[in-house]
Amino acid sequence: MIEIRPDLFDKLSVIADNVKTKLKRKGFVIPVKNKDGSISFDHFRIIRSNKGCYKILKQNETIIDNINLLQSASLLANELAVSRQLDQKLYQEDQAYGHKLFETTWYQNLAQKKIKDKNYDLAEIFFTKSDMAKSKSLYIKREITDNFYKLIRSAK
Repeated sequence: MIEIRPDLFDKLSVIADNVKTKLKRKGFVIPVKNKDGSISFDHFRIIRSNKGCYKILKQNETIIDNINLLQSASLLANELAVSRQLDQKLYQEDQAYGHKLFETTWYQNLAQKKIKDKNYDLAEIFFTKSDMAKSKSLYIKREITDNFYKLIRSAK
């Protein structure tokens, strides 16, 4: 292993702190992946719950729960880490994404039941509703991921 001189290490630490400070002023906190799989944004940590959703913790206290997309969780944690308020609009979009995803599956199941009952007209209506919910969920997901990539590009 290469030995690093203490003065060189101190200089690198100062440079790293300056870069982190400049990025934070731009609105970007450098995320760190932890050994347990969680992601930290300063004092905020994103973990995946048993239900498959994400939650943001601060000192092991849940700040936000039931986040559907990791991109949403990352954007929200970054906002909190740069000392901004919670972006309610983003959180609501994420929740709408989850609802539309649920509706897609629900209408698919209803359509399959109607096919078994030989009620093809109602089945077609449910398939159409499922397709509409899927399109809306994909649109919402694209909006969220676009915002996520804008944040990444802003840090460059």
